[in-house]
Amino acid sequence: MAKYTYIFLIIMFFAACANPREIQEKKIEIKVNEKIDTFIDINSFTHSIDSLTLRAGSGYYISDIKDVCYTDSAVYLLDAASTIYSFSTQSGAMTGMMKKIGHSRKEYITANAIECDGRYLYILDFQSRRIIKYDKNMDYVSDVVISLPVFDFAKVDDGYLLYNMNVTDTDKQIVHIDEEASVIDTFLEADKHNGILLSDKFFCGYGNNGETYVMQPNARIIYVWNGEGMQTECSIDFGNGMSASDDVREAMKNGKPILMRSFVTDTKIISLFLANKMVYTNIYDRSSKSTVTGIIKTNTLRPFVPQTSYKNSLVGVYSNMMLNKEDNSLTLIKYNMK
Repeated sequence: MAKYTYIFLIIMFFAACANPREIQEKKIEIKVNEKIDTFIDINSFTHSIDSLTLRAGSGYYISDIKDVCYTDSAVYLLDAASTIYSFSTQSGAMTGMMKKIGHSRKEYITANAIECDGRYLYILDFQSRRIIKYDKNMDYVSDVVISLPVFDFAKVDDGYLLYNMNVTDTDKQIVHIDEEASVIDTFLEADKHNGILLSDKFFCGYGNNGETYVMQPNARIIYVWNGEGMQTECSIDFGNGMSASDDVREAMKNGKPILMRSFVTDTKIISLFLANKMVYTNIYDRSSKSTVTGIIKTNTLRPFVPQTSYKNSLVGVYSNMMLNKEDNSLTLIKYNMK
């Protein structure tokens, strides 16, 4: 009898190990308030707001900002022309500029996203399907070729997480690769976007213990990768009154809510969504488990449009040419969450 019990335990052990892609059940259900046409004072969920002028210098013009990466010492901006700028987060002075477009290993064709970790800058080149690594001075270090069409990525300790746009039976939506581009694991079935994406940013924050958060906008779910596997962090429920649709085209036609982007910080989960041709914000407080929904009242001429998260803050960068056509500087605003 003991022999059969031992064999049974071995079978159960391998059965448990054979399904690394299994997603655990959701932890939080965020219910969006159906009365969305209300104003939310920005001071109600931030304890302070820091502002810094980024001075590009004479002769530089920074076009529409495509991606932002923030560290304690530097902020990196990727613009629509695939130019990358770095600024000091202490003085606001420009410390570097790079536009290395070409076909060599040190160059990129189309920069789609950037990541930084305080030591290195990483660029996702969508067209050549590579991730290129540069040092803080924007000097080439290395590159890795990926075999998938990837819109967004996150740097993790042992490699990268990729948001794969060509989901198959073997390569799921999220692909975990090592530094040599070997696939370690894949997670999540394809999100149904019907060929329409309101944002190409899907990774939405890092935790204090190595967690990485990623959103599937049309499934309205945020997942967390903890270094070993993926589990559901939260689902976002628009309720019967708002009748969110899984069909993006139908939602856009009928003014139904479409989740655009989410940010995860230590204390908040903040989501921006489009409804009736307006952008609304939903704020979930992790401590009180309460939710507020509406339009953010910033008390300034700049709207609440964060582009990245950093620890317990959100960061947005705004062109000052909107206020003065002769001013080519930018303003960085850091919203520090309560």
